Amino acid sequence: MQKDDSKKGHSSLRFLFSNKKPLLFLGLLFYLYFRGIGDHGLLDPIEGVNASIPLTMLARGGYFLPRVGDTICAGKALGTWWLSSISLALFGWGEFSVRFWPALAGLGMALTAVLAVRQSGTPLWRRRTWLTVSVSASMTLGFAVSQIATSHALYACCMGLVMAAFVRVGQHTSEREARRWAVVAHAASLAAFIIHGPEGLLLPWLALLFFSALTRRFGTLKACVSWWPAAAISLLGAVFYLFLQWLENPMLLRFMFFESPKFLAPNGKLVLTFLLMGTIPWPGFLLRAVWEVTPRSLATLRAGGATPEFFLVVWAFFFGLFALLMGDLLALGACVPALATLIGGAFDRWLEADAPGDSPTEVSPLQIAVALNIVILVPLILAGIPLIVKAFPLLHGALLSLVPWGLFIMIFLFATWHYARRSRDFAVWSQQMAKLARNGSVIVLLCLMPLAGVFDLAAERGGLRDIGLTLRDAVKREDTVMQYAVHRPSLYFYSLHNYILVNSPQLPGVASRGLIRSDTALHNTWSQKERAFLLIAQNQQPLSPLPQDVYSIKEANGMVLLSNRLN
Repeated sequence: MQKDDSKKGHSSLRFLFSNKKPLLFLGLLFYLYFRGIGDHGLLDPIEGVNASIPLTMLARGGYFLPRVGDTICAGKALGTWWLSSISLALFGWGEFSVRFWPALAGLGMALTAVLAVRQSGTPLWRRRTWLTVSVSASMTLGFAVSQIATSHALYACCMGLVMAAFVRVGQHTSEREARRWAVVAHAASLAAFIIHGPEGLLLPWLALLFFSALTRRFGTLKACVSWWPAAAISLLGAVFYLFLQWLENPMLLRFMFFESPKFLAPNGKLVLTFLLMGTIPWPGFLLRAVWEVTPRSLATLRAGGATPEFFLVVWAFFFGLFALLMGDLLALGACVPALATLIGGAFDRWLEADAPGDSPTEVSPLQIAVALNIVILVPLILAGIPLIVKAFPLLHGALLSLVPWGLFIMIFLFATWHYARRSRDFAVWSQQMAKLARNGSVIVLLCLMPLAGVFDLAAERGGLRDIGLTLRDAVKREDTVMQYAVHRPSLYFYSLHNYILVNSPQLPGVASRGLIRSDTALHNTWSQKERAFLLIAQNQQPLSPLPQDVYSIKEANGMVLLSNRLN
């Protein structure tokens, strides 16, 4: 009997190097996620804080004392700042270093979705796999969190790994494999706890518990909890991490466990719009997939009507609800792996089972999904973009860059409609379906290229890179840098120079030692120091004129840098 080596070649990494298509596809993903992440300035204040803290750790030590220079910060993302300090040491002092890990986590989200859809013994690079990767990589929400220097992309990647482990344990696998995936689930949830906060350790297990109670199926939960070596990883790891914080900086513990939710904060009102915009270009496919796998009643659900894909719906709902209650839009990124797995699996099922019927008027599930996608996307693009631009003023300067992105979306809509048209010829229908799966994925990935330009322009408008680099070249150790009524932590990242805040509002979790509340102190500093720099908005004036000559050193992004000495 002749041996079949095809499955062996497809199930190993050798297949990636023996077939050019997977390598080209992965190369395109790598280019899209890492393209230009070090070419534009930091968005303030969110990226400024997450860039300046690891720089302070690297320059001054104190890995359990988050600081921006001498400004003390209280935050939960210690693991993210540790990783950023490593990348700063490896790649140098720049924007690429602090955005490296989020961009890598964006790729990780796509790969964790693959782990969830790929069953044991199946080929590595089958259609469902690359469909899921395409959906995850091209979903706007996942791409957005991967381009910003925060902990949310790493958190979403870890949550995707936990989700994939739960799915694999829930499959009818051997006890040895189930225990191995249980270890992965506990390790990933512990990593999310260190990287992002307590929700990384609690939410995935609460979501699994809720699903188990809803369906009265506790097999997956029991398999993950009963294997004590796996449970010891998250339990002992969390206790050791908290013990270190208690020894080094107890303030972090108080902030971690006593932070109150921002119930329906102003940003919380935009969660639905942000989530719908974040699922572009797949909202119609998502709604159709959710409708298909969701039981119609609780009795049907508990009688065995829940499919494994329904767990993904519950998972995304659980994490989306948490983001709504906390008013944290970027936390919605944790839903991306589950949504991508759900859409990729449904898309593959529709392609596999879809065939022209005897009646030319018969509508297939795939055609319904395509039609629903068109109906949702057209008004969403026309109405949703103005709402997002209005909610985030920084996007005004990037509005023109949204036009080519919208054009690509329209091309995607036309392509899906064209390839999903009904044909009574089975050969023609199969060929059209293959083109839909192949060309649709390529088009949605190309949508990310103009979308990346939006991030570039928005960051250039909201960042202080030019002024920061000017200060880096100009200031000396005895000089004083002041900010009037603004709070830009990225100024420290670019200049590595402490600063004084004048009449400035405080950021949440930041306690400044250099805050002065009156212009009198500003005038004293301005006249007494040999050289002082003042950062102020172009349309803003101090309450009283400065007592000495004022020289404009640099103007950029609506800000002006002043000095009391010309040289």
